[in-house]
Amino acid sequence: MARKLADAHGLAASEVIFSRSVVDDLQAHQFVIQQAVSDIRRDLSNGVIDTEQALAWLVECLEPFLETRIEPHTGAETQSRR
Repeated sequence: MARKLADAHGLAASEVIFSRSVVDDLQAHQFVIQQAVSDIRRDLSNGVIDTEQALAWLVECLEPFLETRIEPHTGAETQSRR
């Protein structure tokens, strides 16, 4: 079934479809994580860093990403809404 749907959409075996909301969530999480890493790198280069606090903050920024459900979009959801 999944392969037939993929073929119908012209997708290769290595490609999947995700809903826009999943992609948006992942991009938002990526931005937050990038900013945290950038800030920590800056603090490290300035020699002013509380390692425990930096690690706690990084974990806090990573948790929402780790809780994000990533599931392929089958196309059936869109078809059933029509």
